Amino acid sequence: VERNFSFPADSVINDPLQVYPNPATSVINVKLASHVKDGGEITLTNMMGFRVYRSTVNIFAGDNQIAINSNFLNHGVYILRLKNSTKTYEKKVIIE
Repeated sequence: VERNFSFPADSVINDPLQVYPNPATSVINVKLASHVKDGGEITLTNMMGFRVYRSTVNIFAGDNQIAINSNFLNHGVYILRLKNSTKTYEKKVIIE
């Protein structure tokens, strides 16, 4: 059975949050595409649920680049959360 699916171009969901490199060693780069100017907060939480990093950020309309020094983090898996006034984005980050 052959099935063809087509979707309008504007229905494709693009992830506005990118985190790289992943795994990271000394710097975590965060890129967020936003349609509006907003304030936000970035947190890193370890797998035991402890918040190990917190920073407030200004989010501008367009592409936003944020670099986080990760030298202080132990090797392991973390959850990066970026929260603005309307939404919370999450990414898993591995520190080597």
